[in-house]
Amino acid sequence: MGNAALRQWAEAAPGALPTYRGDLRPAIWVVPPLVLVVEDEPVILRVTCHHLEDAGFACVNADTATHALAILAETVPDLLVLDIRLPDIPGPELALVIHRRYPTIPVLFVSGWIDGLADAGTLAMLRWEFLQKPFTGEALVAAARRLFAKSLPATH
Repeated sequence: MGNAALRQWAEAAPGALPTYRGDLRPAIWVVPPLVLVVEDEPVILRVTCHHLEDAGFACVNADTATHALAILAETVPDLLVLDIRLPDIPGPELALVIHRRYPTIPVLFVSGWIDGLADAGTLAMLRWEFLQKPFTGEALVAAARRLFAKSLPATH
């Protein structure tokens, strides 16, 4: 899938594209965009991955920052979805650690709390966004697609 096709997919409105399950993904999905979701609440983690996978993303998950760093030692995702309050390392601190090594990976913070998070201008400069919990699947997918689209190289 070329950058133009990826950008078109990423910028499509939620629900504008069909959802795919199992082996029913179209041939253009050689490798779906990979999202690392770091969330310590098991139900929220499952629901978040479910919405992202239904929208065509591949999802790998971690329930702690330490687990996320172990995953990053093996694979580099296209997008991070991070809870702000994690049991071992705060989400913003984890994002900065990851940003130092992988500065092009966009970050979507999700939380019921906004304490300890930078202002909107700083988030935008770093290609990061914040989504308040509880959020809808449509809002999650729209934010993920928007951030993913911003991370793609410009095409002429």
